[in-house]
Amino acid sequence: MHKYLTSIGFSEYNTNRKIRELKEEVIRHPDRKDRYHGDGNTWFVYEKDFGEGFGLSLIMVGENETDSDTDSFFPYLRGQNFLFNEDIEVDPSSDREGYFGYCEDNNVGIPLIFTINDPLEYRRTSREDEEHDGMGYVSLTGLALDGIVLLPIEMNDNGRDHERQKIEKRNDMINAAKMGDVEAMENLTIEDMATFTKVNLRTRKEDIFTIVSSYFMPY
Repeated sequence: MHKYLTSIGFSEYNTNRKIRELKEEVIRHPDRKDRYHGDGNTWFVYEKDFGEGFGLSLIMVGENETDSDTDSFFPYLRGQNFLFNEDIEVDPSSDREGYFGYCEDNNVGIPLIFTINDPLEYRRTSREDEEHDGMGYVSLTGLALDGIVLLPIEMNDNGRDHERQKIEKRNDMINAAKMGDVEAMENLTIEDMATFTKVNLRTRKEDIFTIVSSYFMPY
């Protein structure tokens, strides 16, 4: 069983018999079907949507559709946003028919490793253009097995006024530092070090979103 089946609503499919029934349903009633022949084998891909933008994909390898073995079976989630990157690397999977992608994104700050959901399309693209892997952008999505609901930090009027005064004071120090005020620079440095130490201690037992009152992130 693919462990992320439960992420798209198939938590009750936890036996070999139920998984087999699910595979047969995808093969009998696919929303999309694809095939590719090369290197002495034929690859067949069946995709069935079970909701908006998500579903199940099954890849079979063999000489024909009736005499093929299931190579991989996994849930997919279609992304709508694209990450453009000229340094996307692709390597074949060692245990099944498929590929892993790799790229570095400065916005995230860490290397991203992902599974390519449409390996046959990648095969065609790379075969047509052998000098380039044919990938200049990817659409990244993720599935999770659990999650945490984070509520906003509760703050009364006095707390909001105090927070506003702190922000105004800090902005004044930043403006002074930009003008060359050495004392303001030192105060900002000390304040940042104190904040870093405080946050570092609290994150050992708390989630970061229970500590900060404002943040920004890409989505």
